[in-house]
Amino acid sequence: MLKHFSFTRDWVSGFLKSMRTYFWYTVNAVGILLIIIEVLTIMGWESGTLGYINSLRIGRPESTPVMEGAKEEKGNFNDINRKKKPVIPAYDFTLTDQYGKEHTLSDYKGQVVFLNFWASWCPPCKDEMSYIEELYKEYNKNKEKVVFLGIANPKSEENPSNQDEKRELLMDFIGNNGYTFPILFDETGEILNNYYISAFPTTFMIDRKGNVFGYVSGMMTKEIMKKIIDQTLLSTE
Repeated sequence: MLKHFSFTRDWVSGFLKSMRTYFWYTVNAVGILLIIIEVLTIMGWESGTLGYINSLRIGRPESTPVMEGAKEEKGNFNDINRKKKPVIPAYDFTLTDQYGKEHTLSDYKGQVVFLNFWASWCPPCKDEMSYIEELYKEYNKNKEKVVFLGIANPKSEENPSNQDEKRELLMDFIGNNGYTFPILFDETGEILNNYYISAFPTTFMIDRKGNVFGYVSGMMTKEIMKKIIDQTLLSTE
């Protein structure tokens, strides 16, 4: 019995020693992978990449199917625009921007709307907003086929639990960063709730008929923004 126990112990000990190198590599590989994921998460790229690949959906987040990404095939986008999809009218609203001008979403029927929800404390949002500002100018400042709108959720005495700083501080933030595209103030949180916003940044694409074409949760590059804009434009041609 003792000999058997001694043999088993020696065998286990020898096995563990022989596997020690593999364990070392495995543990270190897992550690490196976790560090990479953490860095990407902090930078917003992980959420942006996964958001683009897996979260570009038709309609509301909790009940709608995943839509294929905006991939180019043979010089054109894939055939997702020809597939039968549920028609989900975009939640309509009227909000005021940083210039005091009112914007009603339904007034933009006939144009594609790039609707971006952001927060001033969110680093990926700030990176995105510089791209949005560039595209806003490239698409002729909302005067043609594409409209760019940002939505912020400022705190107030009536709504101290809102997601961002008070409106006055947001106005300073917008001015100091040189953002000129219309940024609307959702002071009650009604619009965020009706678009089921759970993370910043989140962007909804509204087609020319006023329906939700899809959304992306997480940061996008300028190139990805252009692709989803083109994809939405093609959806109603």
